[in-house]
Amino acid sequence: MTATEFEQFWAASYGPTPPISFLFKWDFPERWFRIHSLPEAQRYAASEADWQELLHRQNTLLTDLMGADAPILLVTGEFTDTAAPVPTELSPFLSDISFTTATPILLETNHFPEDTQYYPMFNESTWQSGKYDVLLRAIADDNLRAFFISREYPCIVAPYDGGVDIILKDSATRDVVREKYTAWLSERADGL
Repeated sequence: MTATEFEQFWAASYGPTPPISFLFKWDFPERWFRIHSLPEAQRYAASEADWQELLHRQNTLLTDLMGADAPILLVTGEFTDTAAPVPTELSPFLSDISFTTATPILLETNHFPEDTQYYPMFNESTWQSGKYDVLLRAIADDNLRAFFISREYPCIVAPYDGGVDIILKDSATRDVVREKYTAWLSERADGL
C-alpha cells in the first residue's frame, strides 16, 4: 500500500478525522466503546500477573476483531510544528518495523497548539496473537501511541494506557461486540 492508497482508504473509511487515536471516541461516538485492560479499572500493570491479564485481554480482543493471520495496518505518527522537517526517528519500540509516511496533516483543532502537524505512518502486516506484545506493553506504559486497523472489516483497535478504544462499522455492530465483553467494560455511564 502506498501513502496515497492509505490516505484514500482512511478518508473512505473514517472521513476527515485524522488518524490520531485519542480523537476517535469523540469523532465516532456511535461506533465507539472501550474496554479496560485490567480488572477494577486499574490503569497500570503492577505485577507480572497484571501483565499477563492485560496481554490476554488485548490479544483476545484483537484476535476476535481482526481475525487470526488477517491483514492489518499498524498506524502511528509523529507530531511536529510546521517549521520542523519530516521526523526520521521513531520510538525504539518501533525500530524493527518498516513504516510508510503519509502526507502530513495540519491540525487545526483546539486539541493542538497552533501550527502543529502530524505525520501519519503505517505498516502492513498480519495479526497474530502475541506478535505485538512488546508494542502493547509499551502502549500500556504510555511510552508509545499506535493502533491497529483491520483491512477486512471496518474496525479500529486503539490501545492506550488503561484500556482499548474500539471503533466498529456501526452502532448495531458495536452493541453486539460490547455485549460480548461486558465483564471488561467500565462501570461509568459514559463508558470511559
